[in-house]
Amino acid sequence: MGQHDIEVILMRQLAGHLVVPVLVVNLGMDIVYYNEAAEEILGLRFAETGKLSTAEAREHFLVLDADGSAIPPKAGPIYSAMRDKHAHTRDIVLQRVSDGRQQAMQAVAFPLLAQGDRELGTVCMLWVKP
Repeated sequence: MGQHDIEVILMRQLAGHLVVPVLVVNLGMDIVYYNEAAEEILGLRFAETGKLSTAEAREHFLVLDADGSAIPPKAGPIYSAMRDKHAHTRDIVLQRVSDGRQQAMQAVAFPLLAQGDRELGTVCMLWVKP
């Protein structure tokens, strides 16, 4: 897993026990962890991919608006939560590159902070729409 702050390690532990899809993202916008529920949506296994940079993530899935247009990383809820230092939500469609499968969901992102409000990244939970 490499060197991480204790808060990131604890968030990863918690996410591993949740049934809701969770992504843990660092300040560089790398996905440093995603749980088993997220694996099902992404079509990827964390044990096989490990950390995903923004570029690597785009090779595997696209984040779209309801109208099908791509949402740039800096316009999405993960970056917005990091920038504004509070929670952001947005309806998105996640499309896997491998098979084109699309899934409508609501992304809820909130900043991950250490003691003294030191910024560590963002946590994003995905609420799948039926």
